[in-house]
Amino acid sequence: MAELITVIYGSTFMISDSSGDVVRDAGQGLFFEDSRFLSRLELKLNGSPLRLLSSQVVDPFSARFYLSNPEPPMDSSNEPAAAIPVDSLVMVRDRFVGDGLHEDFTITSYGKEPVRLTLDLLLEADFAHIFQVKMAPHLRHNGAQKYILCEENWVEFASQEGDRPRRCHLSFSQTAVLSPSGASFSFILQPRESWHTCLNVYTLVGEEERPPRWGCDHFGKEKVSSSLALQQWLNSIPRLFSDCDALNYLYRQSAADLATLRIFEDEVGGLAIPAAGSPWFMAVFGRDSLITGYQSLILSSQMALGALTALARYQGQQTEESSEEEPGKIPHEIRHRGFTYFGGGPREVYYGTVDATPLFLVLLSEMYRWGIDQRIIQEFLPQVESALRWIEEWGDKDGDGYVEYSTARVGMLRNNGWKDSDDAIQFADGKVAEGPIALCEVQGYVYDAWLRMAELWEDFGRPQEAARLRAKAASLKRRFNLDFWISDKNGKGFFALALDGDKNKVDALASNMGHLL
Repeated sequence: MAELITVIYGSTFMISDSSGDVVRDAGQGLFFEDSRFLSRLELKLNGSPLRLLSSQVVDPFSARFYLSNPEPPMDSSNEPAAAIPVDSLVMVRDRFVGDGLHEDFTITSYGKEPVRLTLDLLLEADFAHIFQVKMAPHLRHNGAQKYILCEENWVEFASQEGDRPRRCHLSFSQTAVLSPSGASFSFILQPRESWHTCLNVYTLVGEEERPPRWGCDHFGKEKVSSSLALQQWLNSIPRLFSDCDALNYLYRQSAADLATLRIFEDEVGGLAIPAAGSPWFMAVFGRDSLITGYQSLILSSQMALGALTALARYQGQQTEESSEEEPGKIPHEIRHRGFTYFGGGPREVYYGTVDATPLFLVLLSEMYRWGIDQRIIQEFLPQVESALRWIEEWGDKDGDGYVEYSTARVGMLRNNGWKDSDDAIQFADGKVAEGPIALCEVQGYVYDAWLRMAELWEDFGRPQEAARLRAKAASLKRRFNLDFWISDKNGKGFFALALDGDKNKVDALASNMGHLL
């Protein structure tokens, strides 16, 4: 498989081949807020692809590519003898992503004679949803109604699909011959002379235009804003000093990688929120964002507060079968463009998770224990009460005292735990468990959440509610140890992965038991 280059900043990322080209029908492109704004960006020099010398990711959001001219003939003139010697031209291609895209193209001639060149940028935009690309990368997605405008030094692709039209506006620093297929530049290079142009890609969703975060030729000059933001993050967290260089590097690199997973949403005051994963899951996911916020508290409370704030904003308010929304339930996934792509239809928020609601309470409690301002905790108390009601009233599907989920939904996630593939919950003999399914680790999360909320209520002057939750936690522990324990012939044993709809113990060994413990 050919090597891919991925650069990312927040909800903007770009995947290309190792030469920097975005090749059509290969699952590549420039993505912003869950839409692909460029599905093709290929370079041709005098009609031929350039030859890769080397390429690398410089920062998570930037990359550099070194390219040269391939075997002759390659002259764009009509003179057949005017071949350009191989490797006599070198292109440096610099890329920065963030809201939009900025690229610099610099070609230098190391030959002995003047050369006539034509540089073509082949452009396409299909505005496919990120899940369409991920699930069918080799298919061409032409579902949206698109139009193309070309004027002076810019090209614009646009789609009117849905209630939030999207446009991709591309401008160039040099005069080009523009067409619906892209841009073409013609010029003559003298020996040792360089030619440069830059490309800016603006992403527009609705009426809001997002320009690229930087301009031309940033490498080797001042730090760009993303570098500064990363450095500010590294300066704000505890520093590790040891006599082990490998450990020092591991700590710093891990902190930098964690910072790369931050997304910033205006809806929650620009707070940093941990996304689920790069690049395809740069979105708020209940379980993933909450656990990451919890585990990163040793560094900073920023991402924990961001996760809680974003998820609280979308906490369930009503019963909606198509999105699995229920009052008090914390979402599984929040996507842009009103499109989570579950069930084959548009949906902004999807609630198909059984563990995010107790984990929401666990993280809030952990922040309280770390000493966050009580006024911040108090702001979340309405969401706390709603989450506790969901656990007791909606989470228990069959009244057996365990939080569980149904597997009967058509077109949704069949399993609502951290392993959500259709066959994730199986017996040891391979039989797939039928619901309602009570996962072992979810009962542990509920037990932990009840004890933590009892502590919180006691400190906030609600001792009767604290006592009630402690009693419920103690009862859950007694019943769980009886109902989930599987003994072997030697008197040892383990906890079941889950209980199925008939209260049979799902006896396959899995990592869920580790989450429980």
